[in-house]
Amino acid sequence: EGQEWAGTSECLIRMGRTHEAAGPLDQAKGLIPGNPYLLRAVAWEALSRGDRTAALACLDQGILDPRHDAPEIQTELRELRDRISTGAVPSSGHPSTLTQE
Repeated sequence: EGQEWAGTSECLIRMGRTHEAAGPLDQAKGLIPGNPYLLRAVAWEALSRGDRTAALACLDQGILDPRHDAPEIQTELRELRDRISTGAVPSSGHPSTLTQE
């Protein structure tokens, strides 16, 4: 259930509906702390606020995945981290800059 909440919040954030994402994100945080799906959603939330450093830190933590909660998304996490690091995903509070190719 926590991964679904994380996914819902990530989708809302990427659609520019960040105010609606807070509830699902809080639900996910309570259910799956440290989970890579949650950390990816939190990274998108940080980007929506223009905080590239926090986004990269979340992705780094998700990539480590010490409990091996989500090995299936490791490639996605690394690719997103690389795109953020190189500026391919802008760090901006403007929602239209947050879409992924």
